[in-house]
Amino acid sequence: MLREIQPPAEENPKPVAHIYAFAIAWVVVASVLPIVDIYDFIATVVVSGMITLPVFVIAKVVYHMRGGRNSTRNTAQHAPMSSPRPYREPPVAAPSSISNNEVESLTNEAMASLKKMEAAKNKIFNGEVVGNTNEIIGTSCKIIEKVRRNPEVLQSANSFFTYYLPKTVKLVENYYHMESQNIGSGNIASTMQKIEETLQTLKNVYKEQLDVLFSDTASELASDINVLESYLKLDGFVELAEMESVQKTRGGYTRMN
Repeated sequence: MLREIQPPAEENPKPVAHIYAFAIAWVVVASVLPIVDIYDFIATVVVSGMITLPVFVIAKVVYHMRGGRNSTRNTAQHAPMSSPRPYREPPVAAPSSISNNEVESLTNEAMASLKKMEAAKNKIFNGEVVGNTNEIIGTSCKIIEKVRRNPEVLQSANSFFTYYLPKTVKLVENYYHMESQNIGSGNIASTMQKIEETLQTLKNVYKEQLDVLFSDTASELASDINVLESYLKLDGFVELAEMESVQKTRGGYTRMN
């Protein structure tokens, strides 16, 4: 694996202004003051040094200031980059799931209850009660089948399994026992009439329960139909169908005339 070659760190330039200043001052002073003996030479050096010293100090200050900026820049450029933290998805609560065993247990128990209701219904003579009970049983079978195919709707049908169905079985069985007493008045007759009215109501309640279980499916299908109609309009099929419908209507109207 090839290693990446890093460029060398940028070095700060050394100050040289004072050297040029000393040379220039030497030339200027030497041209003004005649150098005849050693004393003239020493005087020229001293004067050039006095002129060069302030230049050297200023150049030194500038050098340190520039060096500090370059050092900071080099440190930032060549500092090792820290590896980014790996992104982690926020924890999401897992949706509550219904086990297949729970669904199977509830639906099997419901089917057993329907068999009891069917057995009691077959012994009843009142035709209206028998008809309402048959509709209740038929709708119940559809509800159970819906839950078996789509266990996620079990929560919406919880009341059906835990309350309505057991109570309905109890009503039908008690109606059979009361009807077999052959008493047309008193508490038995009054209770039987209440059961008849309740079964009529329950028949509609069961249908509403089934409709609720299919509400999500209906909404999904409605959305699919709207999208499909949009595509048909874009492709021109809807206008074509409408034109054919208008032509058929006009043709029928012409034949009638």
